[in-house]
Amino acid sequence: NGIFNESYTKLLRYEYLSQGDYKTLSYVQLYIDDEDVAKKLIADGYAKPLEYVASGCVCYISHVNGICDFYIQLERDSKGLELIEMYLRDNEKTLEPLERFEKGAIVAALFEEDALWYRAELLKELPDSRYEVLFIDYGNTSTTTKCLKVSEEIAKLPSLSKKCSLQLPETHTGWSQEAEAKFAELTGEGELVFTTQLLKPGTDHVTINLLLDEENIIDHLLPLCPKKEPKAAASKESLAEASAGSVAITKAIITEVESASQIYLQFAEKDALADSICTKLNAGKLQPKKDKGHLDDLCVVQCESDKDFYRARILELLDNRYRVMLIDFGMVIDVDALYETPDEFTTIPPLAEVFSLEPCADFEKNKSLTTESLHDLLESCGFVVVAEILDQTASPPIVRLTIKDKNGLNIFEQLQKLVEAKLKRIQKENENSECVISHGHRPKSFYVQLKRNSPDLDLVVKTLKGLEKVPLQNTKVMGVAYSEEDACYYRCLIKSVLKENDFVVFLVDYGSTMSATEIFQLPRELVDIPPLALHCQLSEIPEDVPDHKLEEAFSALLEQHFGEVYEITTQPNEDDTKPHFAKLRINYKDFSQELASTVAGVQKPLQVELHNCVVVQYDDPKSFYVQMEADVP
Repeated sequence: NGIFNESYTKLLRYEYLSQGDYKTLSYVQLYIDDEDVAKKLIADGYAKPLEYVASGCVCYISHVNGICDFYIQLERDSKGLELIEMYLRDNEKTLEPLERFEKGAIVAALFEEDALWYRAELLKELPDSRYEVLFIDYGNTSTTTKCLKVSEEIAKLPSLSKKCSLQLPETHTGWSQEAEAKFAELTGEGELVFTTQLLKPGTDHVTINLLLDEENIIDHLLPLCPKKEPKAAASKESLAEASAGSVAITKAIITEVESASQIYLQFAEKDALADSICTKLNAGKLQPKKDKGHLDDLCVVQCESDKDFYRARILELLDNRYRVMLIDFGMVIDVDALYETPDEFTTIPPLAEVFSLEPCADFEKNKSLTTESLHDLLESCGFVVVAEILDQTASPPIVRLTIKDKNGLNIFEQLQKLVEAKLKRIQKENENSECVISHGHRPKSFYVQLKRNSPDLDLVVKTLKGLEKVPLQNTKVMGVAYSEEDACYYRCLIKSVLKENDFVVFLVDYGSTMSATEIFQLPRELVDIPPLALHCQLSEIPEDVPDHKLEEAFSALLEQHFGEVYEITTQPNEDDTKPHFAKLRINYKDFSQELASTVAGVQKPLQVELHNCVVVQYDDPKSFYVQMEADVP
């Protein structure tokens, strides 16, 4: 209060640390005439500092005890970690052994698993001359017999790990064991790079969100956690169900699957009606529709595959054809002819109802893979399930499906496991694969050839050498073009036709374009080989840099590493029209970091030189002074 009473004529300024809403506190950094109020209160002994991490920081997970107890290291502190560990390693023999246990003291402790020294806080003295310690720069605890005293300067350096917790939404009752296991898996498989989003500072830990590729990992955990039962809503739903005479859990047949969020069900109580409609439509003589069909018209159509008649609704008018939905099954087909709907069937509602499985981030992000996996699951049970409607008010309503057998497997849970397993397999296949860059001069668009596809590429080259030159008739399919520049044949797709016998083609195995005068049919044995040039863009690109500078720097690096083999890790890509996000390594170095180092001057990166030095003054991780060993007599 004293500070504010003296500040009526002074300029007040604040910066958000976290921005809440009408229900959530916002945390701010407050300045009066550019003096940090919090720091002044702490310095004068009126307050204690809260632990916090600014939003937007790049970090790594250094240790995990659980969702509410894990430690992060900020990327900006990596050099500080190296300096501390280098100091402890170089001074191991000169530092004095610990003689007396003092709880909370900062020492250098030997981590026996790797035989290296790290800063640690003394927690407990154990029998047999052992100590329990907390490694303050990593967050893990351990026991050790060897501790060394460190200087007050080293001991007072702030911890380079931050204790953190995720925040459980009020809609859920708690973190499940499955969520804890998933969290450990997401954060413990190596050096994944996360971005922080501050929610709440604290005296003991920081509450944050962790973003991985701009996606909040809490979205992967909440589907595994129990939700609170909304009492009022539950009673309303039960009343609605009672008044409608509906059944909450019932047997059903899945008639069509568009995606995990669009599944058509035909409930068992409608089986007799469905059979009756089908029998009568296929037994009687139907009248062709007198007028031309219009959008949303109810009609009867004949399916080409089984020659049976079905009730349908018109979705789209095509050239002399109609796109319709079979309303009792949910399937969409194209037909030539429409028939009048018998009067007795015009008032019967559609027998197929659309539902969605419970929401899941993995399903939404990998729709094709999820739909394919869901088909595999449903085929195993003959598309017969037990359905329980969870939320009738959602659009479409959310349903829980279980397989009708003695195990009663939950389809949502099985689908999660199946998609997760497939993604892991894809990720493993895409991790650290060897490749060469076949074409491209931009970090946002280049093509690579994976070394594991070399046998396919050799087969393509060998087969095209003996090509029988049959002109290509269908210009929309893959063909073969001849390059006069190197007298070779290449698989291609036609991008444009400039004039007769003048084509611009895209070479699908290399990623480049060229002109050609003739296009030939692709040999049959090469039809099933997919394009061997993978379209990519770097997953990390320097920000606020003009495109032309990026391209110059990228080209300079490609020239420097011409002919070398890269390691590439790509992410699964749902959209074939967009490049894969890729992480490249060359000679054990991250290519994106090389690009960032090169982009300022568009010059070849300097060779790294290592020098021994001593830190003589430390202000913070971004400001310290060193003396080079070579300069000290």
